[in-house]
Amino acid sequence: MGTFSTAVFIRNGKQMTKEEFAEEFCKSMEKRGYKRATEKSGSKYALAFSEGSDWVMLRRTAYGDGGFTHAEDAGWFSEAMQTHCVSAELVDSDFAVLELYSRSKEQTDMAVLGDASGYWGDGEPSRGLKKCWEPLLKEGYTWEDFQKVLTAEYVYAEDGLEEMAPLLGIGAGGQDRDGNGQDTVNLYFQKGKRMPSLNTVFKQVFGEGLKERGFVKIKGKQPYLVRVIGDEIVHVIACKSEWCGEKGYKSFSVWGGVATVYRRAINLTCSPGDNTNWLLLLSDYYSTLHKSEKDYNYEYCMSMFRYSYQEGNGEDLYEKMKNAMDATKREMIPKLDKVTDLDACIDYFRVFYGSVLNVPVYNGEQDDFGKLDENEGLLYIQTDNHDNLVEKYKRFFNELEQQEKNGIKLMWSYEKERRGLESWRAGTVRRRDEIYNNPEIYRKALAELARRKKKNQEMLRGYGLEI
Repeated sequence: MGTFSTAVFIRNGKQMTKEEFAEEFCKSMEKRGYKRATEKSGSKYALAFSEGSDWVMLRRTAYGDGGFTHAEDAGWFSEAMQTHCVSAELVDSDFAVLELYSRSKEQTDMAVLGDASGYWGDGEPSRGLKKCWEPLLKEGYTWEDFQKVLTAEYVYAEDGLEEMAPLLGIGAGGQDRDGNGQDTVNLYFQKGKRMPSLNTVFKQVFGEGLKERGFVKIKGKQPYLVRVIGDEIVHVIACKSEWCGEKGYKSFSVWGGVATVYRRAINLTCSPGDNTNWLLLLSDYYSTLHKSEKDYNYEYCMSMFRYSYQEGNGEDLYEKMKNAMDATKREMIPKLDKVTDLDACIDYFRVFYGSVLNVPVYNGEQDDFGKLDENEGLLYIQTDNHDNLVEKYKRFFNELEQQEKNGIKLMWSYEKERRGLESWRAGTVRRRDEIYNNPEIYRKALAELARRKKKNQEMLRGYGLEI
């Protein structure tokens, strides 16, 4: 009998050293919810490195005792480590089943080694697909050699695995059947705490931290915290996952915003990523007000842009979420606290998200004053606003002058930026007054505002909010 038994073979395609491979293996185990342990407290995972370290044989005592099966291990490590894995299962020493996994938890192919007659009924056992196995053969070996080893007769199937070893470049690395050997790295793991989801941590940290400020988690799976002001305004804070370019890390961002019942819809059944046309990044609550200042702190701003945490590390995620909440209390909440009536809403939108105040043009019953859910332009009508907005826009002109004075580069020239702002102000007043000056359209606008209020209040109650 050979030294092979039921085991998993992990391809070391990156030619990592033993130390590097062990480190990657440990990261994969962390993702699976396991943490390093001592020999006394953990289960043994023996990694045997073949000659040249092309493949690493994983053997552990848990196979067969109710833990993860060899096939589950092969699929997991194939996907987690993005490599090929082969699980080899001995069946009563009569034959062996080789299952191939190619960077996925799903089996790619299967090949039976040895005489499996009697196990497959009248059918012939699979001997593998050439396109799957041939690319894995070592130089000098052919598909015919592979088939010859698979179909040969063996007293013990373990001996067949010994014959297969040089064809694939796998080996036991001097490891005996107990998982000990000169080229073996023994690691021990125990089940750790389950890694909480991003949404769970957000709900725990932000939900508890902002409860006293009136924010509550809405019904449903989406990560929104909402504070209701009167029966017309809601303040919203949310969290969403982000792409992270740093290996071994994940990222998230925090978003916030204001909505009124006078927009077309307040849709909180979709993800925060689908509401970024009116929600603002946490960092924007700082940059929008301070970007024209000479001592504008770019590094501070970027520290709130995204938060990165170590993948599989729940403690790190909690810590970064707490940092995000502290920044939210410092930069976002004070701005939201000021938005307590509809006039304050208009001021907020004008400063932080001016595009949502674009006064819609009535184009008939089908259009119904625009089709953008986030548009709040009819607030000018709801508040009976007849101001020329000249004083309101002075702050933007002052900001432009300050940016130019401080040498801060503008997207366009100072004059072009100024003309653009003035055009927006004049266009807002003109479209608003066109509604006032047409009694029929004005009547329709008031009716539309009443319809929206009723519809949105019903939606908010459906989210479990008291309004």
